[in-house]
Amino acid sequence: MEKNLIVIDNFFERINYDYSNQNIVSALNEFAKSYDLLTHIEMIVLKLSSVTDLDSTELRPNKIILKEENGYELSIFYSLPNHTEDAQRVLYSHPSDLFLCPIFNMKDSKINVFYQKNNLEENKLDLEAKLIHKCSREVLANSTLHIEKFKSLYEFDKTKFFIAYSLSKTNSLSSYSWEYNLDTLKPTRLVISDLRLGRIMTSIKILGMSNSKESIKNLISLTNHKEHIIRWEAVRAIINIDFLKGKEILQNMLVDPHPEICNAAKKSLIQIN
Repeated sequence: MEKNLIVIDNFFERINYDYSNQNIVSALNEFAKSYDLLTHIEMIVLKLSSVTDLDSTELRPNKIILKEENGYELSIFYSLPNHTEDAQRVLYSHPSDLFLCPIFNMKDSKINVFYQKNNLEENKLDLEAKLIHKCSREVLANSTLHIEKFKSLYEFDKTKFFIAYSLSKTNSLSSYSWEYNLDTLKPTRLVISDLRLGRIMTSIKILGMSNSKESIKNLISLTNHKEHIIRWEAVRAIINIDFLKGKEILQNMLVDPHPEICNAAKKSLIQIN
């Protein structure tokens, strides 16, 4: 296990010296050749089976975090086989630059990479912004793939076991990801990738359902939030608590700087009038 710690430290020392994408790809390829994955997995099993405390940040669904440093997270990403026929045919843009280095060769499996060639704003969904298929490559060990933030999307065969070393830039996360239909390659909706925004939205919904007049003041302040989804969720909550006040704010949202808010406000006013 001590050898693995040295391998991790050496990897971060190298990328901290040179953050270029080319160097990161090369460093992750070398890391994959030196890291003893099975020893690490055995250590986790022993800790869990002996009821030894395991750091909760270390083991998460589909990910085992090895180290976080200087805005980078090094992890082991894995996906267990899923043979259900109704599995969703969707793709998601990544909220940060991602580097994936497969651990095992899978010559009967492919990674498909798609690319968004349009110059788009991440928080404004363009339903006609179709992806293009960039390339298809075999799943080869120690061969790192760079997935560009927001622009690149990838798909692997979910009916097979997939495992890779993963490096992501955690200090430059986007607030949103885009969901795409894999058959049409067109976007379908915005997805919140910022956990903080997700928690704010959940809290707003709870306030709206509580019907507490005391919450109105705080909710009104949130109708000026920089993120459009927060503004919209806040006015919905206000309408639930104080219909007339909510309608007044909704009227002001007809000139909101975000086009989706303008359209939603217009449709909502037609429905309630």
